[in-house]
Parts: sequence; structure tokens; C-alpha cells
Amino acid sequence: MKKIYTTLFATALITGLNAQTALTFDGTDDYVDFGTATAFAIAGDLTIEAKVKTPTAVTDYYPVVNNSYENASGFYEGYWLGIDDLGYATLFLGDAVTAGDGYYVTGTTLIDDGLWHHITGVVANASSAQPTAMIYVDGVLETTLMVPNLNISSTGIFYIGADDEGYYHQGEIDNVRLWNIALSGSEISQYQNICLLGNENGLEALYQFDTGSSTVTVHDVTANGNDGTMTLMDQNASWVTGFNCTITGIETNELNQNNIYPNPFEDSFTLQLSENTTYPITAEVIDYLGRKVHSQVIESATTEIALKELAKGTYSIKVFNETTQAVERIMKLK
Repeated sequence: MKKIYTTLFATALITGLNAQTALTFDGTDDYVDFGTATAFAIAGDLTIEAKVKTPTAVTDYYPVVNNSYENASGFYEGYWLGIDDLGYATLFLGDAVTAGDGYYVTGTTLIDDGLWHHITGVVANASSAQPTAMIYVDGVLETTLMVPNLNISSTGIFYIGADDEGYYHQGEIDNVRLWNIALSGSEISQYQNICLLGNENGLEALYQFDTGSSTVTVHDVTANGNDGTMTLMDQNASWVTGFNCTITGIETNELNQNNIYPNPFEDSFTLQLSENTTYPITAEVIDYLGRKVHSQVIESATTEIALKELAKGTYSIKVFNETTQAVERIMKLK
């Protein structure tokens, strides 16, 4: 079987063979536009997460996720998650009382080191008299701030990689998640490196950037379907090797994508095995909780895997027999 190798399954970790993808932004004019869907206009508790990798020596504000803007009355509304001009993770939130201003919640760990980091902004108790904003870096709470005059319900455009102030992200972005709930610290820490399915409670948008190339569409894995359009970006060169998230302890990177097509898929995909494969061989589809949702014994080199009954989201496929096994991540679009 092409690029499927023998492995000792002594632990829960299976390492496959092809990296997941992300988008790289040039810091000049690249961004992804998602429009003004109601799913982005969250007025209550919220959580925003993203994987980011920036070059060293950040010199400007690098927006990652944004729908904030200054309204006609001069007040900022909405939310902004990114990196400040010193290299710290930052959450900005609109202020309903002070014109031209907002709340800045800034982390304490420099993340402009060329490595992948998980940054999370949280708003909790938004409907109370004392809402709280928090910033997490790599699953660790770094800063908490009271935000009494919160103004985060916004009709602004939802961007990845840009904002309304003319700032653009420089570096790579992967695994963007928007929730209408305040995740706890333990939830953030536990799931920061896990590939989500897309139907989790409270999840409004999920962008895993797994299309890979030859498209300017960034798919929303949730049923909301709020896809974005890459703007002033190359449909091939802007797709780069991404962060390798895990599915219930299974890390997927490097199974030859040519063996699975199309991926992402809608109702089915084709699994192509090489001529020296020993049959029978089993293909199992596993969801993000580690549950086996489909199993099929394969007896020939080309096999269609029909998954029409499964919900939209991200899964892993494990192909194995008594001596070999490999894993790849797959994404169902509808």
C-alpha cells in the first residue's frame, strides 16, 4: 500500500504520512472575508480561538479574527483577537460608554517566535453587571479584566487576517473557532490541540483550513456554512503546512493525499491503494471523540467510501491489516 507503513500500536498515538494545511498572510493586503452573517454578531458570552505562527520581531498589530469597527456614533463594537505590536496575544472588545476606545486584554508571554501557539479570548458573564474578559496562551490563563460597558454585538464584517483599521496579519493562521459560550480553562487546555467535528454545543464557526490548494474558499465546518473568500491571496501559494491537530490521540500528518479523493468531500470519496497491497484490508472512519462511525472491508485497489449519513465535520480514516496501518484526516462538507 503506497506510503502506508508498519507500526507498533503500543500507544494511542498513530502518526500518519501528509501534513494538514493552513493559510499564510503577507502582512500587506491578504485577508479572508466572511461577510456579516448573524452567527458572528454574538452579544453574550463568547470564545474565540486560533492557532498562529508569526515571524520573529513583530512590529505592528497583527489581527487574527475580527468583526470590530467604529460605528457612526464613534463607539467601537465587536471583538478583535490577534497579536499586539510587542508580540503579545491580545483581545480587544468594544466599549459602549467611551467613544473611540475599547478594552484591551493582553497576554504576558511573547509569541513572536516563529512557533505555533494557541491563543484564546473569552468573555464570561456578559449579561451581568460585571462581565469578565480573559486571554489564554497555549491553554494557560494569562490575563483577566473586568469589562463593565461591554459592546461586542457588531454588524461589522468578520475577517480573518485583517481589520477595519487597516492592519493585516503577517504569518500563518489555522484552526479558527468561534463559540457563543464561555469555555472554561480546563476545556480550552484539553481541546486546544484536538480536531473538532463541527457540531459541538455552542460552536458558531469552525475554520480548519483543510482545503489545501486550488481554491479561494475557506470552508466553515459547522452546519452554519459561513464560508469565507480569500482576498488578494494566491489560491495555491497561500496554502502552507499547518498545525497538526489530533483526533482522540491520533495525530495525522503525511499519508499521501493522492490516495483519498476528493478531500474535502460531500457524500463519498475514493480510496486508492497501490498494487502491492495485501487484502483484505479494513478502513475505519472515526469521529473526534474516538467513536467508530463507519467500517468497511476492502478487497480491491479502488474503493468508494460512502458517508452520506454522517454529519458535516472532520473525521479520521484509519486503514489497516495485521501488519500495516495509517491514518489521514478527512473533511465532510455537507
